[in-house]
Amino acid sequence: MIDARISAQAKPGGRSWHLWPLVVPPIYDKQRVTGMTLLQEVWDRANAAILGADRLVLFGYSIPEADVLARQMLRTAVRQNGSLDCVDCINPDASVAPKVRQILDAKVVRLFVDVPAYLKWG
Repeated sequence: MIDARISAQAKPGGRSWHLWPLVVPPIYDKQRVTGMTLLQEVWDRANAAILGADRLVLFGYSIPEADVLARQMLRTAVRQNGSLDCVDCINPDASVAPKVRQILDAKVVRLFVDVPAYLKWG
């Protein structure tokens, strides 16, 4: 879920609001949603965070095929980040690790079946 700031003039039903939870689903045409000014800052900050990370944790995210824009952003950021040592995946699906390794061209991918396993390891 992404908290997105909405312009102050938008007041549906006369209610004043500035934050709405927003879910951006893994869809092929994500550009219609992420290309909105509303989300561009969030998208840019995510990219910058990955570029500066030494470890990336994918929590329950399997990089679905339909999530083309996210896959491209992740792949590009991971490849450009020479200090990114590891991608940790917290996911009960064992097929996620080789998929992440292939898609992101990650040096090291570790799979944890759940949060307790991840916390116990690290």
